Amino acid sequence: AGLMEEFLIREKSMKKADNTYLCTEKSCKRLTKHCAFMHVPCSKLTNITILDSINKLSDPVTTGPVTAHRPAHKDGTIRRDIKTLKQLVKLAVKLAIIPRGHDLMEDLKFPDRDRSLPPLPDHQTFLKLRDEIYRRAVRCPESATLFDGIWMSGGRMCSIGNLHVEDLDFEKGILYFRTGKGKNGAYHIPLFGDLRALLQAHIAAYCLKPGDRVFKIKCIKHIISNACHALGIQHLHPHDFRHLFATHAIERGVDIPTVARWLGHKDGGVLAMKVYGHLRNDHSQLMAQRMSFLSKAWSPEGLALMKTNLERKLLEVAGQIKAAPGQPEVEAYLGELSRLVKNPIATVRLEIVKVLVPPKFIRSR
Repeated sequence: AGLMEEFLIREKSMKKADNTYLCTEKSCKRLTKHCAFMHVPCSKLTNITILDSINKLSDPVTTGPVTAHRPAHKDGTIRRDIKTLKQLVKLAVKLAIIPRGHDLMEDLKFPDRDRSLPPLPDHQTFLKLRDEIYRRAVRCPESATLFDGIWMSGGRMCSIGNLHVEDLDFEKGILYFRTGKGKNGAYHIPLFGDLRALLQAHIAAYCLKPGDRVFKIKCIKHIISNACHALGIQHLHPHDFRHLFATHAIERGVDIPTVARWLGHKDGGVLAMKVYGHLRNDHSQLMAQRMSFLSKAWSPEGLALMKTNLERKLLEVAGQIKAAPGQPEVEAYLGELSRLVKNPIATVRLEIVKVLVPPKFIRSR
């Protein structure tokens, strides 16, 4: 206990971001609570005892309202705890509590970092989840607004939770995040149309003024978990909707360096390329239609055929939009219409031979 207190005092005296110290403090509490070796005298510690306790942190357990088995602690949390433990042992060696030639950390390794995206809900599932969250947020409407703020801005929970009224510049159309990941994590994003309308309505509804926090609550993890459980879908964390924002932007043609800036990354898109470099298969197939390696010319017969088929297809899609029962169906048909305008050759796919003049692969002599 004395070593832990000394360690936290030293950590607090260093010039680190508040979030960094809070994470270290939580890590110390987890180690004290879940690791038996924390209650063993340093002279009796062995690397086997430490390794067994750390391994137990990742044992599958059933917790919370979601019935699926998941680790007691995620890999990122275990990496943080191992880092804290190594710092504690280093301090113990410095204070001559543990001898310098110890082997306590010899077999302890950090879990591999998983850079893959979590399974994200499709558009229809997301709309159902959003409706369920709004239904459950009757007593606290701010929860639903905070949920919208997360997926519309792509901000982290710490960034959204520390958002103040003066951080919103509606004249310039900029939202400033004063806190992000790390000490120099401040960044800004454009006020997208839907996000601007959401925040303006929220500020007016709660009569907020400069100096006030935009959101009084800072976490909606439980309401998201309960909504996922009610719909019978995979558990989602608030951070997953940051990934959904990035995926949504990339699939609409925003380049990865721009998305990286919107996410507050300082590496010019290197990390974003690793995480979001692969997209959903249907979007990949749509983008593949834009690939053309040989120049093509319309034949007169093909041009006439395309005009006829395009008119028929446009009338067909217009009729489907008129008969659509709700907004999701209308949006789906509008997407089909957009793809049709961008790629009119799709209307004559079966008659492709008639449409295009065959390219000359071999130059005639």
